[in-house]
Amino acid sequence: MLWRASVHRRTGVRSGEALGLRWEVINFADRQFTVKRQIYSGQLTDTKTDASKRVRPISPELYQALLNHKAIAITVIQRIICSAPALGVR
Repeated sequence: MLWRASVHRRTGVRSGEALGLRWEVINFADRQFTVKRQIYSGQLTDTKTDASKRVRPISPELYQALLNHKAIAITVIQRIICSAPALGVR
């Protein structure tokens, strides 16, 4: 979750908006992401106003942190899926 703190610090988005980020709003090719969702009162919700929906740039440091986090996340998911006891795979 260190990358989420980096998003908050390096882009100026609110904490709830950083927590509401999902991979589908991150555009690695253009090095930007769209703020659309937030965590509010423990729930994933749309941002409060249309003005809150905005595109933010991704700095080189944040870009690398996101790539690293995505690689780790994919590896963890693959391990969980590939070793799922329900599938009889160990």
